[in-house]
Amino acid sequence: MLTILGAFAAIAVNAQVTTSAISGKILDDEGPVQGAAIIAVHTPSGSQYTAVTDKNGNYRINNITPGGPYTVKVEVLGYRTVENTEVYAPLGETISINNTLEVEALGLEAAVFTANVDENMSAMGAGAGTAVSQKTMNTLPTTSRALNDILKLTPQSSTTSNGLAIGGGNYRSSFVTVDG
Repeated sequence: MLTILGAFAAIAVNAQVTTSAISGKILDDEGPVQGAAIIAVHTPSGSQYTAVTDKNGNYRINNITPGGPYTVKVEVLGYRTVENTEVYAPLGETISINNTLEVEALGLEAAVFTANVDENMSAMGAGAGTAVSQKTMNTLPTTSRALNDILKLTPQSSTTSNGLAIGGGNYRSSFVTVDG
């Protein structure tokens, strides 16, 4: 009776498989290609599954929808894209798709960046800042006449037990100038 229960348990475990998988190896003329992107698109639903090849050129995409068709693309910078169409993944099985990539010459265009300084930008500083007028400093109530009391006026600063922290940084990296 125990062996009959074991047989039913084995059948029940196999009956619960509802997905498929795709695996393979990506090579070029010199051997395995590391870092290639594998993109499997289930054509009827548009679902995408991805993987990246390891140092041996191997990849595996688990838990994909069984059936198909799938379009499986292999993309990596410096190589021509390979596209496998009409790929079908049987229920509970792993299909193997191996590809050999061809080197593709790349022509990258130069990027040119220009900046214009206008009246809203200052070449002297970057980021947020707070200017405190002489009148505000003269009328600000302070018990210790400490600079930290005035620096509390800027929303970027906070006082810690070790000192003043500006912009969420460490108190050691804060930079404060008085009169310039």
